[in-house]
Amino acid sequence: MKGRKILALALSVFASCAFLFSACDDGSQTNTAKRFGQFGYNGKYLTAFTTKDITASEAKGILSTNMNENFVQEDSSVSFASVIYTAVEGEEETVTYMVEKYAGCTITTKYYVEGNEEQSEKIDEIRGTDFKNMLQENFFAPFSQVVARYLICYPGVIDEMEALNEEFKNSKEGEIAPFRNVFSYHTDVEGNFVLQIRDFSEIPSSIGGGVGCSYRQDSEILFDTENKITKWQTSLGLYTATPQGTMKQGYILEIDFDWIVKE
Repeated sequence: MKGRKILALALSVFASCAFLFSACDDGSQTNTAKRFGQFGYNGKYLTAFTTKDITASEAKGILSTNMNENFVQEDSSVSFASVIYTAVEGEEETVTYMVEKYAGCTITTKYYVEGNEEQSEKIDEIRGTDFKNMLQENFFAPFSQVVARYLICYPGVIDEMEALNEEFKNSKEGEIAPFRNVFSYHTDVEGNFVLQIRDFSEIPSSIGGGVGCSYRQDSEILFDTENKITKWQTSLGLYTATPQGTMKQGYILEIDFDWIVKE
């Protein structure tokens, strides 16, 4: 039943966004080495940020190094990292650092609309209390039922993700999913931290008959040397059984984050 609820939610997301699911992904692109995700849109695909896989321990090391090198108060030689390590999660201290340095964030969401070859853009400039709340909540929602999580990261977040990975591996969902972990850790060509997140749900025909289908979403986040998000992208869609074989229907979405330094 959980799978059905998740899949029903996924379908409602697609229905609420009129531009979703108007094109089929036939998987015809030949350059798969740099492709990210299982789905494209009208022959267009995402390009992966990732160039190297790393372990959870290595990911925590990158985040810790970034804090030691960058989280320094202007009026003190004491690193913010030393404060963060004494906190339970470090979230409050990280948010404080970000609010003290940045006035806001310009967020550009890139998406496709049926009938248009080029991407459309939606630009949001978040400032003041809304900016602080966004950091505290650690997510941004460009549209209804579309959420980009993990705007800022730190070592404690990796511990939480690893706990969720273990929970997933020991679950019924993990047993049938086409991947081993919900979260995985990587770096880009410049050594910046990259996080990948996966989700999967299905309605199998073996339970009540009918037509089997499954939903999959892959998201990827690129962080900079201050452990803040710079780019977010996601590939999502449905696999549906048909008399002609499995049909793939998908969509892609990209978001750029431009942080505004205080004057």
